[in-house]
Formats: sequence, structure tokens, C-alpha cells
Amino acid sequence: MGNLGIALYIRVSTAQQNIAMQEGSAGSILSQFPASQIHRFIDEGVSATKTKLRERPGLQKLIQSIQHREIGTVVVYDRSRISRNTYEYIAFVKIIQSYNVRVIFTGDKEPAFTSSHFIEAFYALHAQGEGKKIRQRALDAQRHFPSKLIGYIKIEENGQVRYIRDEPRATYIQSLFEKMANVSTTVEMESVFLQYRAKIKRPYLRLFKILNTPFYSAIVLNENQCQQLEYVEPITTQDLYNRVKQNLNVIASADQQVKTEQLSYRMMPVCGYCGEPMSVQSGDYFHRKMATYVCKTKIHRRNAISIQEYENEIMSIIYDYLKSIDIKKMEKMCFQYIREQEMKSKNKKRSLEQALVQINVEIVTFLAIKKRTDALLKRKEQLQVALRDQDAMIKRLDDIKVNFSEMAYLIKVRLISDLIQDSDLWDLAEDLICQISVFKSEIKMVLRCKTFIREGAF
Repeated sequence: MGNLGIALYIRVSTAQQNIAMQEGSAGSILSQFPASQIHRFIDEGVSATKTKLRERPGLQKLIQSIQHREIGTVVVYDRSRISRNTYEYIAFVKIIQSYNVRVIFTGDKEPAFTSSHFIEAFYALHAQGEGKKIRQRALDAQRHFPSKLIGYIKIEENGQVRYIRDEPRATYIQSLFEKMANVSTTVEMESVFLQYRAKIKRPYLRLFKILNTPFYSAIVLNENQCQQLEYVEPITTQDLYNRVKQNLNVIASADQQVKTEQLSYRMMPVCGYCGEPMSVQSGDYFHRKMATYVCKTKIHRRNAISIQEYENEIMSIIYDYLKSIDIKKMEKMCFQYIREQEMKSKNKKRSLEQALVQINVEIVTFLAIKKRTDALLKRKEQLQVALRDQDAMIKRLDDIKVNFSEMAYLIKVRLISDLIQDSDLWDLAEDLICQISVFKSEIKMVLRCKTFIREGAF
């Protein structure tokens, strides 16, 4: 590893995040290497929750350099810089370990890299959970303070934010709400949409979204509770917004049928015949044309499935799959592995403690020989650091046991009582699904965690 290069990997997802901060935190480590050995790999403006590993040019170049045996050490701020998806992170860890590459994290609170896939998976799960929290916080911020919203002008002054009406579009949107509050059939709705699509200069789907946005009545909904936004000049009233919402509920499936964008964690399927990723073909509610996934290749162009049918099928398969998991078997196997890791750490701790006792004896014995004593003191310091690492590992394993018990109980209770939500199923689907293949008559999925499935259950 001596002559191999050292790689600094940096990822920032927004302009507000600082490349210099991540580089600065690695300064003391990089200063130990010649400039010719240092290689920088940067992914700027790349979200870990939305962009897969294979779609990040900086990380892909780093992986290629590792595989070409040009890199011996990777320096990175923390695990979330590499990935917020557990399985993608572990795939990266396997590459690192297969080429015997050392990893150094520079973040103050980031635990040191370990040789255990299990421990690394636990840390990656934590990073993935943080990614979902970040995504939720970003969505909440967007609902309260949208950066741009048709019909409004955003004004920032003296540290305050105000939203004022942007004419004439604000008046058109106000009129759209008034018209839509009085429609009773889809024919009438189509007539209104045809009229206002031209005025507001937005397609049907965008008009649906406008009518479903409470911000236009100067409110935001938090768990069905209304919060008044004093800094927003209302375009419509709350009463009118609620009446329109009731009308839209009559055709609640419309948005599902015509949507062309999927949440970032919903997997894009591949064609079951050629393996190519499928593409989205837009829908049109008023012409009863549903958005579909279609194969990109001409020869399999007829291999298609509506997004609504596709998502319903996935939800059904994942739910049945979760029902077939033997929770007791999963707990037994995982706890057995944790106990094995605990035993190894405790044995290593005892061995280090014995070595420290022996070092102390040798230090006293050779106290008069400075060169020998200095070497013994340095070895003692190394043993003390290793002992602290083992204490931290034992504590982390104890935390894993507690967190795993809570997770297993939650899955068991929610599945038995049928309380699990669709959003929970999609989150679990992200972890369970390796690949989804679409055929003309069926959907096939490659799923993880088959070790825990009851025999003959799935």
C-alpha cells in the first residue's frame, strides 16, 4: 500500500454545502503524503438519496482507480458522502475490502471504518434513515417556503420572507378555484381545464397540482392540522380550497393515472425480455390514457404496463413477502451473529489488556534504556487506542441489539395488525428489491432477505 495513491472523495448535494469544509477536515491526513500521490474525486450537486452509485462520475472514477490498483487509501468525510442506501454502501465496502484499501473518515463524530460488514451495514442504515429525514425536512421547507410558485412573487428583505400575488396569473388561478368549486362532472372539468390551460400556460397535470396546493389559501397542512401562513397573500379562500378538494376527490385516481414522475426511491423496472431500463410514457386523464412504463427498444415496444398497475402489483408482492418472513428466525440468526461479534471483541479486549500488563512490566524493567523505553511507550499508546476501539465496538453492538429488537417488534406488530402504511411498504421495498422485470403477462422481482423466509411460504 506504500506506493499507492491516496484518494480524497467529496460529495455535495447543494450549493450551500461546502467542498472546502470536507477538504479542510482531511488536511492533517493529506499533509502526510506527497502531492503527487493525492488524487481528488468530487461529485458536486449530487444527492445521495436521488442518485445511484453508478450515476456519480466522481465515485465511478474512484472505483475504477481502486480496481486498477492505483489507490491504497480513501479519505472521506463520513459514510453518507458515499451513499445513503445501505445496499449500495455495502457494495462499495466489498470493493474496498477486496482490493485491501484502507478507509479513513474525517468527520468528528463518524465512527472509524471496520472490517465487519454487519457493523458497516448498521452505520449505513443510520445514514439511510438520516437521508429520509433530510428529504422530509426539505419537503416541509418547500411547503412552507417554496422557492418559486406560479401566481406568486417571493420577496426577501431584512431577513423576512413574503409572498405577494403575481398578476395576471394570480387572478387566473383565483378564477380557476372558483370555477372548479362548482363543477360536478368530468366533462365540465375538462372544459374548465381547456380554458385555463391556455391562460395559466400549464398542462393538465400541473393544474391538478395547483388545485391540490393549500399554499394558495395561505395555509399549510401538517398531519391534517391547518397552519395559517401570515406572510402569504392568499389567492383563494380556505373554504373554496376545501370545496375544490372535495370535487377532486370524486376523480382522485386522476393524478395517479397521469403522473409521469415517481418518488426517487421507487425503482425503475427493466424489460423482462432484453433487460433494458424501461421509460415513462406520459398519460392524459381526459382521454383515458394512463401513464405507462414501456420498453425503450423497438422490438419490445409493446411490452408496457400502467404505472398504477405496476405500483399496485409491487405493493401486493412486498406485503405478501413481509408476511412470509419468520421474525423469530430472523431475530435468532441476527442475535447469534451479534453474540459472536461480541465474543470476538471481548476476547480481543482481554488479549489487549494482557498485552498492556506485559508492556508495563517491560517499561519498568528497561527504564534505564531510553531507546527501548520509547519504543515500549509507543507500543503502549497503540494498545490503549486499540483497547478504546474495542470498548466502543462492544458498546455499538449493544446498541445494535436494542435497535434491532425494536425494529423486529415494530414489523411484527404492524404486519399482524395490518397497520403498516403504504409509505412504510415503499421504504421497505427500497431495501428488499434488487431488480424488477416486467413481462407482458407478469412482473418478476429479485428480492433480498430470503434466508428469513418461512419454508414453502413464498
